[in-house]
Amino acid sequence: MLRVTQRVGASAAGVGRHMRVLSRALHAEYANILTEKPASAANVGLITLNRPKQLNALTPALVTELVHAAEAMDADPEVGAIVITGSGEKAFAAGADIKMMRDKTFAGAYAAE
Repeated sequence: MLRVTQRVGASAAGVGRHMRVLSRALHAEYANILTEKPASAANVGLITLNRPKQLNALTPALVTELVHAAEAMDADPEVGAIVITGSGEKAFAAGADIKMMRDKTFAGAYAAE
């Protein structure tokens, strides 16, 4: 579950620096999303779904990465808002990746992995 939070007050420089390093390290591990804190938008964390050929269809791996990145940004006192967007020009996200679900039963498609 994602939470929407609003942060008030200044953050300690050391904590912010630590989270930027953490964010960069995590970014290298993501296969399905991109993360950044744009210099042009203070206090904003940007998460981009990055499967444009599949219209950013949601897979269990993408959702896991999305939750992990959102939680890391939520813990960063320098991030006051998180924006989620999709790469490509056709779709933000097409929904569930049907190819990932085709070999599962109805109940199995909704079971937690």
